[in-house]
Amino acid sequence: MKRITACFLWIALLTLSCSESEPETTEWFDPATLPEADARVELTVTDGEDFFFGNIFDLIVNDRGEFTVSQPRENQLLFFDREGEFQGNLINEGAGPGEVGGLGFSQFHEDRLLIFDRFNSRFNWFEREEDNTYSYEGSFTHEGVEDPNLSGPNSAFVLHDERIVTSYSPAFQAVEPEEGDPDYGILRLLDRDGQVLDEKVHRHSAREFMIDRRNGAMLVGARPLGKDPQIHVSPDGTVYYNWNEQLNIIRFTIGDTDTTEINLKLPAHEVTEADRDAALSDYDSEGEFYKYASAHLPETKPVVKSMMVDESGRYWINLYREEPPHNKWMVVDDQGEPEFRFYAPEHFEAHAVRDHRLYGVQEEELPVVKIVGVESL
Repeated sequence: MKRITACFLWIALLTLSCSESEPETTEWFDPATLPEADARVELTVTDGEDFFFGNIFDLIVNDRGEFTVSQPRENQLLFFDREGEFQGNLINEGAGPGEVGGLGFSQFHEDRLLIFDRFNSRFNWFEREEDNTYSYEGSFTHEGVEDPNLSGPNSAFVLHDERIVTSYSPAFQAVEPEEGDPDYGILRLLDRDGQVLDEKVHRHSAREFMIDRRNGAMLVGARPLGKDPQIHVSPDGTVYYNWNEQLNIIRFTIGDTDTTEINLKLPAHEVTEADRDAALSDYDSEGEFYKYASAHLPETKPVVKSMMVDESGRYWINLYREEPPHNKWMVVDDQGEPEFRFYAPEHFEAHAVRDHRLYGVQEEELPVVKIVGVESL
């Protein structure tokens, strides 16, 4: 099958990854039976004199409640204090020491900040100063995986002991199943200087479910198009890995063969003929992608849109919902017991959770950053 071009990537709002075999679940669980918590906007940050929000990619939060807004297209990492006051752009563009040619992703670790420079293929460490700036501390070159079917790193997580977990996922291409479509990704454990200590293979599905931001249309690719399954790594090294066909969470530690699974069977929406027509309407009915997608569209829509894990190990789950209010969330404890539900503002996309607060972006006429506080039940 021909390589899927980049145009398909821009219509993707979220990725559905499903396991090879469905974990056994005993009964359906309806989140509507949970007590409902109140969620309110506590802080709104709009464009200022020295910055503007354009193509926001990510938002990360440190232990102090300070946060950065990542804009790779502009090569900017905008830094804000916990009150939302702008502190400056942490990126100095270039190829020299402490400079970043192309912002990839970043991660806080106590008073340090790790930034991946995708243009120069290296990780840069920065240390916090008393005046809320970050000074360059050192870097190491990224050594990619040799497997041509994988791309990355797609994300990185810093552990308490400054070891680093990086993730790699299937590359931007599609192959026919009979050609041996690789059905895996890799998590790699590095020391703080970039030396590989261990790695673990995790499983992907050969199918991808995508939702068009504009109209809810769906498309399927032969494999995940450069997006990881929903992976979170806590500072103690625990990996939380979510198949979001249902709420199926796999928890493990790199280097350890033991895994823990949490499974909740949630009601899903059926894919209708109108949905199928909308998903395929822009493509040539004689083309390869149309034929492949029409034969492989799933029968149901995703149950889970996204998942985050907070500092206590609880799961914050954004549920897929067609009828308003659309932005429905459910919180599950670290043992898999559902606790409560709540509704976040419409068109609000959360990127991080800390201290019962969601940090994210709301698309209005222009994107704005908002912090949503959630009642503790």
